[in-house]
Amino acid sequence: MAESALPIATAIAHACGASITLLHLVERGAPGQVHGERHLTGAGEADVYLSDAARRLAAEGRNVDTHTHQVPVGNVAESIASHAEEHGTDLIVMSTHGAGGMRDVIWGSIAQQVLQ
Repeated sequence: MAESALPIATAIAHACGASITLLHLVERGAPGQVHGERHLTGAGEADVYLSDAARRLAAEGRNVDTHTHQVPVGNVAESIASHAEEHGTDLIVMSTHGAGGMRDVIWGSIAQQVLQ
């Protein structure tokens, strides 16, 4: 599902002459699937997946690097914001799962939390 954000991210990066960093956070206690889709729960499989995605984007002439946060995190939104600050990130492009239910009503989506 996260790949649905790549066309927008690559268009923005191309227009701005920017590079793209593909980030995966290993989430503590993450489920193996989210909405019927495979969810990367380990650093090794995330590295392989991100490397493949980066190779595809690089073949299109994009400047791409990857980062997998190896230590499982409990607060995904906080970790995304911390990585962005640490790496001097100017823009974050995210996809959404879209069906957060009551959790999103109470705390907001991950994207909303990152914005805050």
